[in-house]
Amino acid sequence: MSCVKKFLASIPAGSVVDRFDIGAGPERLGDLPSAFRTDQLMPVIRALTRGGDKVWLHQAKALTMLGRGDNVVLATGTGSGKTLVFQAEMVRQFLADPDATGFALYPTKALAWDQLVRWRSAFAAAGLSADSVAEVNGSTSFIDRDAVLARARLIIGTEDIVHAWFMRMVAAPDAQRFARNLAFVVIDEAHDLEGVFGSNCALLFRRLRAARNRSRGAAALPENELRFVAASATIADPAGHLQDLTGLPFNVVSEEDNGAPRQAKTLLHIEGPEFGQVAESALASLIENLAGKIAPDSLIAFADGRKVVENVASTIARDDVEPFRAGFEPEDRSEIAAGMHNGSLRAIVSTSALELGIDVPQFAVGLSLGVPMSRKAFRQRVGRVGRSGPGVFAVIAEPSAFAKLGTSLRDFYVGVPERSSLYLENPIVQVQNACCLFEECGGADGGARLPADIDWPNGFADAFGLAHPAAIRPAEIDHVLAHGGSGSPHRDYPLRRIGDGKFALRAHRGDGEIIGTIDDGKALREAYPGGTYRHRKTAYKVIEWRSTAYERSIYLQKTSGYSRTSPILLTQVGVSHAASEVLDGHLKTSASGSLAEVRMQVAETVIGFRSGNTDHLYKELVQRDRRLSRKQRNFSTSGVVIRIDELWFRGRGGAAAEARDRIGKALATILTRERGVAAGEVRWECSGIALHEKSGPRLLDDALVIFDDLCGGLRLTAPLFDEFAGVLGQLGRGARMAGTEALLDEITILRLMNWHKSLESSVESGSEGTLGSSGQRLIFAPGSHVAVRINGELQDRRLKAHQLVTMSDVQHLMYSYETSPGVFALVPHEQVEPIGHDWRYLLWDPATGEAEEIAA
Repeated sequence: MSCVKKFLASIPAGSVVDRFDIGAGPERLGDLPSAFRTDQLMPVIRALTRGGDKVWLHQAKALTMLGRGDNVVLATGTGSGKTLVFQAEMVRQFLADPDATGFALYPTKALAWDQLVRWRSAFAAAGLSADSVAEVNGSTSFIDRDAVLARARLIIGTEDIVHAWFMRMVAAPDAQRFARNLAFVVIDEAHDLEGVFGSNCALLFRRLRAARNRSRGAAALPENELRFVAASATIADPAGHLQDLTGLPFNVVSEEDNGAPRQAKTLLHIEGPEFGQVAESALASLIENLAGKIAPDSLIAFADGRKVVENVASTIARDDVEPFRAGFEPEDRSEIAAGMHNGSLRAIVSTSALELGIDVPQFAVGLSLGVPMSRKAFRQRVGRVGRSGPGVFAVIAEPSAFAKLGTSLRDFYVGVPERSSLYLENPIVQVQNACCLFEECGGADGGARLPADIDWPNGFADAFGLAHPAAIRPAEIDHVLAHGGSGSPHRDYPLRRIGDGKFALRAHRGDGEIIGTIDDGKALREAYPGGTYRHRKTAYKVIEWRSTAYERSIYLQKTSGYSRTSPILLTQVGVSHAASEVLDGHLKTSASGSLAEVRMQVAETVIGFRSGNTDHLYKELVQRDRRLSRKQRNFSTSGVVIRIDELWFRGRGGAAAEARDRIGKALATILTRERGVAAGEVRWECSGIALHEKSGPRLLDDALVIFDDLCGGLRLTAPLFDEFAGVLGQLGRGARMAGTEALLDEITILRLMNWHKSLESSVESGSEGTLGSSGQRLIFAPGSHVAVRINGELQDRRLKAHQLVTMSDVQHLMYSYETSPGVFALVPHEQVEPIGHDWRYLLWDPATGEAEEIAA
């Protein structure tokens, strides 16, 4: 029985909503270019082509371009043998120059590990030493890294390792030798280099080119340019994107040239729940059912969210089913990867961590819980199955899931993929990379100068000036740079996110063995004190957080009795319509509201957790166990504020709050699916929004904010100000296609259109804005441990009380704090910044003097 028939027999009759069949296609061969027909290279080619002397048409075209010295991007489909091109050209370079070195870069650790064996096999076939190929990742010891630099010619890893390790020590003798001999860089899965990660990588590649040029100049070697080859199966503008990434021109080998044979695949949209425990249970049941029927084939299921993946895998009572996600230690990744390749695992439940390039011939069935966040992600997920034979891939979602996006199963797959956005002129991205470049060029003591032989993005020269330790920086830049503290910008400013740190997840008993890692934002949602955390299907209780200058760890203890928990989260967002906070004058107002793009401050707090029907609040738990206390994350960012003073939109709860939430979700969905914004980099809030005034933050009940979920902000939501009418047009088309199941109904869209038409451009509105009906203000609670800005420096203080002080007929919110025993000082609200976890907000009504806790 075919895999399609097995799959259809395993799902309820009538559950198929839509089907799209992709037919098989024959291979098309081309002649191997003469530059690769040498005695040493032919064994490599034959090993990669299973003994043939010919290659597929697109491979022949790419090798011809590389043979004449071009930079090349292969934009052919998944499973089209792009690795042969990488390896043949790298080996050719190394055979021609015994000193040549190279990087093979992959955006995930899993993919880098997966490719290591292949690279070593190719080198062995050419008679090159296996020791000349090495992988370096974050878990590689510093002693081993030194040994790699001393002996290796090809280093395999992620872009992160080049940034955080190689560029940090680029002045060391072995690194200098490697840099000056650097001949070739492979960039695989180039479409994944987008958003914050891609923008940082673009400046990293320019810094790498600059370091190579300096090293060659110091050794009096002739000038020549570093060469690149890149690949992506899902990229909208291959040549343009790669030029933006590297600063160099590229030739493209397109899908039209693809000569690889194509296996038949069947894409299905099957009806099923997408969210919550019901969806997790349904997916687990389907996987368990299929896993027992598809041997010797295997299955891969995708879900968005580490917690979802762990919950689904844990529900399945089979040892041959494993979860896979970011945050695993190397031993875990290696064990799971080995099981995938040797066939001992029948199913993998993965986050997007396995979307990219993993080649497992046994994967014949694929599942996606919900519609993937982008066309690129959908194609990558589909590309994991059907590599050695026919395959089937099913999206589990409500019947109108594609229609509400204004598309269909077929169109979502065959349509042009979203552009890969880069923010090369973003000041935060630029100044953090400029700080790294400043150190790479010798620092202040070495008279660092901006390398003139690189085409830097607009504004980067100014950013380089701000990197000098004595520079006077804008407040928003200084705030982001203040997150550093290790003494090394390469460590302080990672490629993946701006400003977020990581916690080590450690065993509570014994020597505190590291189990995995987790970033700050995910820790609030998945590893909160007292809650249950899952790792490789094992349940752990979160015992405590330790966050000091010397340690950032979360301690876990295995628990035999599993209890599903969920965090109780509270988010507050502070905004202002003052001219200093409005970005590029982006403010429109009318009698019925306003639309503005502004700087904003976001505070996230986990105030407890829910187990079953019981809420456990930290303000009560901490009385019994000091380790069970609230945890917080505070960051500044950019976003769009929508205020509508109409009954259908205004209100603390009920239908108005639900309407704001639906609108926020719809607008964020358009940004991620249609405007090229990376998934997870924008979010929305429809409550807990405060307008900052001289008299203190005033809580709003008529506001919705959509903002960058990134410290510092990258203005990813700017299209909602510039193109709001066009966004509403897209939502309108979706409403007509999906009817009652659309992201937004037609009545709501019409109301938004009428409101938007009423707006007019405005100069500074002052900090008051449209006040709405609320008289409550958001204040720091007495006893909060905060940072107070005194003479330009942040100093720790514990607040005693709050009050309104009238100055020049204007009321200002002030706080008192003790400077010495019995001596108190006052500080304005705008000079207070939250730090650590020992602070909280209250709602204060100046008219009554009453203060109350904020409800989650």
